[in-house]
Amino acid sequence: MNGWSNNCAAPNPGDYCQQITNPAMTSTSSTTDPTSTYDWGLQSYKDGNLSARAMGQRFSCCTVTAPTNLNIKCEGSVAVASWTPATCADGYYIGGDDISNDWGITGECTPTFPGDVCKKLVGRTISTVSETTNPARTYRWGLVSYKGSAKSEQVMGTNITCGPTPTLTPTPTLTPTLTPTPTSGSTPTPTPKLTPSSCTVSNPSDLKIVCNGARATATWKAATCADGYYLGADDTINPWKITGDCVVENPGDFCIKTTATTLTENTNPARTYNWGIQSYKGSVLGERIMGIPFTCGQTFKPGDLNEDGKINIQDYNLFVADFGKTGEAGFSKADINSDGKISIFDYNILVGNFGT
Repeated sequence: MNGWSNNCAAPNPGDYCQQITNPAMTSTSSTTDPTSTYDWGLQSYKDGNLSARAMGQRFSCCTVTAPTNLNIKCEGSVAVASWTPATCADGYYIGGDDISNDWGITGECTPTFPGDVCKKLVGRTISTVSETTNPARTYRWGLVSYKGSAKSEQVMGTNITCGPTPTLTPTPTLTPTLTPTPTSGSTPTPTPKLTPSSCTVSNPSDLKIVCNGARATATWKAATCADGYYLGADDTINPWKITGDCVVENPGDFCIKTTATTLTENTNPARTYNWGIQSYKGSVLGERIMGIPFTCGQTFKPGDLNEDGKINIQDYNLFVADFGKTGEAGFSKADINSDGKISIFDYNILVGNFGT
């Protein structure tokens, strides 16, 4: 969350640094804040000279807890679950079990019996999800938080039956009919027929992604007549395998059903994701609209246009190809200073970092 200092001289609050004077030592330990995530690095030194810092894998010494206050309510045949988020969780498994059979939902969210539902959610701060159920069937609900391969105990909600909201049919009132006396030459005026209005779900638009560390925030403009959206993000190391009803097949991918127009999720740092969003109305799905692939949690030096960790002739060639172009700020990676123009000022930044 904050910067580094050299020589262990002035660590920031919440950080720690230890000087080891025995060159034969290869391990050490220290107490950490269990709610914090740490980057860590190691430098050797001799006669006041420091080596380059070798960085270790980001870590957190935090034990996942169980979520609390699981509550289930019905909106027609859709069950809406909400809860208080767990400490240190990577996400949650939530399952709904049709009580006409035994509980058959594993901790990895594999339903055993037809009619059961289960969903894996990625993100500690997620606290609500909606799921369509079989109307007039009773379900028992369970919720498990997880961190890596570790899982909390299962928290059970109350049994609940969701179904369509009944429509009250008014009792007709008999009104005596008056027979008018015909008037010579008069023509009766026909009663106009009312045509029921219909609304076709449209597609969301203006998809955007903003990274804050390894957290990605997606925003979009609402679709007309939509009941909600399915947002899916696919790690590009494997093919897209997220279905329209938000079933995720590949590890590392995630998909969320939401009624909002913004969503924030944790991603795997330095991994690139394809992402798309579909609107839905009832059982009707809109077209999947794809956003621009994104990578959160990794930064590159200004001028590293191909993001390979080196600033060399390949980056220079990419820069020359776009030199002189204009657009919105940051429209091209060659717009290094994000002023909307690829100019001599961007060239000077690239040359200043060339070879690093």
